[in-house]
Amino acid sequence: YRDRGDLANLALSQAYLSLAYQNLGQWELARSAVDDALGQLENLSLSTPEDFLVRAIALNAKGRLLLVRGQAQAALSMWRDAETAYDRAENVIGRLGSQINQAQALQALGQYQRAWEQLEAAVLQLEPLPDSPLKIEALRNLGVTLQIVGQLETSQTVLERSLAIAQRLELPQEALASQFALANTARDRGNPEEAISNYQQIADAAEGSLRRDALLNQLSLLIDL
Repeated sequence: YRDRGDLANLALSQAYLSLAYQNLGQWELARSAVDDALGQLENLSLSTPEDFLVRAIALNAKGRLLLVRGQAQAALSMWRDAETAYDRAENVIGRLGSQINQAQALQALGQYQRAWEQLEAAVLQLEPLPDSPLKIEALRNLGVTLQIVGQLETSQTVLERSLAIAQRLELPQEALASQFALANTARDRGNPEEAISNYQQIADAAEGSLRRDALLNQLSLLIDL
């Protein structure tokens, strides 16, 4: 794409490359790739929905990198710009995804009330749309926020719905993530046996950081008991 002077597809490729590097934990390569993507877009006159979609994807990748690196305020700003770009691209799902990402940044900043309002608005807009991974994520993030602010019964209801959709769509990783959030809510609600059982089920089925977190939370709860 670079040799052909195709700046839009070059930027898109670099944005996806950044996401791949992020998943591998190669942060400097991830930063270089997404900055290259955004730099290419500076040389492109954005005029079509397709152009704005590429910009939105690049901004989304940059926001994700910033949040992982502890720069929540910068990530929030980047995702707001991504939402605008998705809107210009007439991409409803992308716009809603950016709103959900903004809520994650708000959570990292300790602004749980604003995150709660943002997520409720996103879930409301997702309601008439078909079930999807984005709906699962929105419900899960809302449930986690409700747990943090002490709305435990509502949190459990929302998280159970997230889990049910993940199971119906046969998305095991999404289901495990929602089950983990439910285990945390069960712990806060004073149901340690339910929480321990859920943590063990997750540890038996999950890999990587989710398995580690389930084991750590289970250990912490056993110590408390």
